[in-house]
Amino acid sequence: MAQRERREFVPMRTEAMQRKGHNYPTAKHIGDDVVLALYIGDEMITGKNAREFLHNMIAFIEKSALLDRLGLPFTTSGSNTLVARSPRHSDGRDFVSSLEYRPAKGGPLFINVSHPRFFALRQGVRLAEAVGFTPTLVVHKTDHADKNSKPEVKS
Repeated sequence: MAQRERREFVPMRTEAMQRKGHNYPTAKHIGDDVVLALYIGDEMITGKNAREFLHNMIAFIEKSALLDRLGLPFTTSGSNTLVARSPRHSDGRDFVSSLEYRPAKGGPLFINVSHPRFFALRQGVRLAEAVGFTPTLVVHKTDHADKNSKPEVKS
């Protein structure tokens, strides 16, 4: 988990999200520059891809001793599952792509990592909120040429 300079930011909660009653970012709210990064308190959880980001989210939740608060299987919608004790959705379908996470206590967890970047970020927010955190979304404002720009908050 990377530590970066904390820049000015506010919680991601647009008017449209308030009407829908959730904090989850969508492709429309984020745009093309999807950076897999969330602040939880003073710590930034990041990842280069959906696999790494979701792994780091689960690792952060475990490090915070809150893994037992995460109801398993953790479903995203209907019969789709994000985290479970086996690499299968609740309707019996196998995960297309999964990552096995081995917590210090208990058996392995399987994370469904077959997601586009914006959806992985959205699921990171859901995971954080499920265990009681209030995450802050961080996005990069770039022209796609400067990938070393500083994080900003998108509201």
